[in-house]
Amino acid sequence: MHVREAGHSSVPHPADLRVLAWAPTREECLAQAVQGMVDAFVDPASTVLAAPARNLDTVIPALHDEELLRGLAEEVLHWLETGGEVPVRARVAAVPGGVRARIRLVRLHTLRTTGPVPTAVADRGLSIGPTPDGWHCALTLAV
Repeated sequence: MHVREAGHSSVPHPADLRVLAWAPTREECLAQAVQGMVDAFVDPASTVLAAPARNLDTVIPALHDEELLRGLAEEVLHWLETGGEVPVRARVAAVPGGVRARIRLVRLHTLRTTGPVPTAVADRGLSIGPTPDGWHCALTLAV
């Protein structure tokens, strides 16, 4: 059986937030994880008309898939902390030694928030890998 559609969900956890993502490919799964992080505290409908926006192209170097997931999640938290920006769209592609993420960022204050903003990637509960029905990944965020 193959994953027909990519997706994500989040599950509140005491003082934490658990993000789950799935997709046919590793790169799509990583992009869904980013979207799941943001959708856990931002109303997705508010991102449609959000402005101003800027595009960012970044490379996440890593030897292992778990490092890619952690690195991408930490980039999202860095943009939040330093610039008050959140990704409203992410496209991820494989490059030698890692992945390239093309991100559309908008200012958090222009969006409707629905929950606490995550502050860190937890050391526990990080996973990514292929399954019989596609790729699945999970991460826990401190809120």
